[in-house]
Amino acid sequence: MPIFHVSPVQGKSLQNQVRYTAHNREVVCWNEFLQKEGVLISKYGTLTGINPQATGYYFELYPEGYLRYDKDWVKDTTKFKPSMSLNFKWDLTPQTTLNATVYPDFAQIESDPFELNLSRYPTYLDERRPFFLEGKEIFRMADFGDMGFFDPLEIFYSRKTGKLVKNDAVPIIGGLKLTNKSNDWNIGALGAYTDEYVDTLNEIDEPNQWFGVLRAKRSVFENSDIGMLFSGMMIDKDNYN
Repeated sequence: MPIFHVSPVQGKSLQNQVRYTAHNREVVCWNEFLQKEGVLISKYGTLTGINPQATGYYFELYPEGYLRYDKDWVKDTTKFKPSMSLNFKWDLTPQTTLNATVYPDFAQIESDPFELNLSRYPTYLDERRPFFLEGKEIFRMADFGDMGFFDPLEIFYSRKTGKLVKNDAVPIIGGLKLTNKSNDWNIGALGAYTDEYVDTLNEIDEPNQWFGVLRAKRSVFENSDIGMLFSGMMIDKDNYN
């Protein structure tokens, strides 16, 4: 749903237009140039008096519906579970984007590669979920333009939100993200709320959790950045991390 804001009228450089008439071999040019010169950029004309382009502020809404089938082999029971999700995106300005999601369904994304991990450390998994991918560079630390000199310190690891528990993902109830990119400033704020995870014995393995991240970064000098990042998690309304 585009919402347009009309910009002031300005001149635009337009490539020279040529019309060829076959029956009399006539060549007509919009902007005159010498045949021996050819079509040069310096010979392009200037189109004035109209506004060929308007700035668009886009509003996107993606509702989704799906049906889940679960079978309990121990109790020999089956259950159909219909679900719905909603994804929202709004370009508030050309530099500012608001994203929101409610009960997102990540079943259509590429699955993680299989890896046998026998160590006590969890496997690092790359982020593949669309809600967390867009604008993720704002929440990253500086790393020399991804040229491979070193691995930057990853303070915010988004895969902890809706992580895997016993090979099943903890459902995300909702998420909200606001990002802004300008010439000197990059600002981002992200919040998400996850549902509790109950195992087959009706025991709560993962309670409801709030996740929040705030990031601000400013360009200084010619090739440097300075910024701050805050991340936090709240469990059961009174336990903070």
